Amino acid sequence: MSVLKPPFEVEASTSEGGAAVIAVHGEVDIATAADLAQRLAAAVDSGAQQLVIDLTDVSFIDCAGVRPIASIRGRLPQESCQVVLRRPPPLARKVIELFDLDGPCVIED
Repeated sequence: MSVLKPPFEVEASTSEGGAAVIAVHGEVDIATAADLAQRLAAAVDSGAQQLVIDLTDVSFIDCAGVRPIASIRGRLPQESCQVVLRRPPPLARKVIELFDLDGPCVIED
């Protein structure tokens, strides 16, 4: 009997306030990190002043999955651009804190 992994999916949208919202679903690991990195880069390249990464439906994240989130802050065109990590589940929050992302990013519960 095999265990089914939740499908990985990234949805991009724009909020009413103009923020780029990237909703991440499933497991974020070495197999899916490159796709997440591309979607985050596209959001930054669109010129959004705020990037919201919605982690509500993330079932697993490891260091490879955190890397795109950590590196996107350095790609933002201005210091005034804000990265918000929305509703990270407990495991994701622990990894975020371990990588000290709760400093440069705003955590929204």
